[in-house]
Amino acid sequence: MTSRLDKFKRVVGRSRGIVVRGLLLASSVAAASAAKPEFDLNLQVSTYVPTQTRDPFAKATAVASETAQPVGVPVGFQLDGILYQATAPSAIVNGTLVTLNKSVEVTVKGTPVKVKATAITRREVTLEVNGQKVELQLNPENSTTSSAEKQ
Repeated sequence: MTSRLDKFKRVVGRSRGIVVRGLLLASSVAAASAAKPEFDLNLQVSTYVPTQTRDPFAKATAVASETAQPVGVPVGFQLDGILYQATAPSAIVNGTLVTLNKSVEVTVKGTPVKVKATAITRREVTLEVNGQKVELQLNPENSTTSSAEKQ
């Protein structure tokens, strides 16, 4: 004689198998009915039109922002170029290689000045000079003088 518990286990075991089979069947039907988009091998010509043209071999110059030149910071920093890598960006300021968060001496009008780059992006460099912040930006017009020197 089987006990009620054994009967219950057999019924539950059968119904569990039916439910699992039903779910598998439903998922395979849904997967089969989903239409996969066809891959188009025809390439299209780009319609991109640049807003400005630039010479990739022209020397990049910088403009120091007027608001970033505090009193006591020498004027005459020139951003010669930016060597941007996400992990180790660096820049060339007055002919000296400046790397992120490392102090170096840069010659400004014949005088060595200790600077530290606190931020380097693709278009600008932020220097810390004598506790003051100096921002240098690449100048798209390729002018050789900075706006702070024009004053």
